[in-house]
Amino acid sequence: MILGVHLSKFSLACSCSMLTYDNDDWEGGNVAGSGLIKSLAERERALAGQLEDARRAAAAKVQEAEARAAQIMAEAEQAVRDLEAQFRARTSEAVAKIESEARAKAEAEARAISETAIARVAEAVQAVLKEVLP
Repeated sequence: MILGVHLSKFSLACSCSMLTYDNDDWEGGNVAGSGLIKSLAERERALAGQLEDARRAAAAKVQEAEARAAQIMAEAEQAVRDLEAQFRARTSEAVAKIESEARAKAEAEARAISETAIARVAEAVQAVLKEVLP
């Protein structure tokens, strides 16, 4: 069994169509048969080496992908922090504007109330003076 595949005498003879073997060659331990086995073993080692190279390349690609994913994640987290800072700044500006407008409106209402009160007090004083002073 080589490379996990059972090779029968027939399949070996068929797969190597340039070489012909009869039953006596196989049973007698023919040198050509051992050469074929060596060739298959060398091929198996070469394929195992290729497989190991492919495994290393895949591991390197996975590592690169993980590093890139970590970089993307860090960039996304920074973008979130930047957006939060911008939102806080805009919110702060909006609150300051609302406070300023509310303060100005309150001051205007206070002036209007004060002016109305002053006028009413002046009228009341005039009314009292007319009654007290003939």
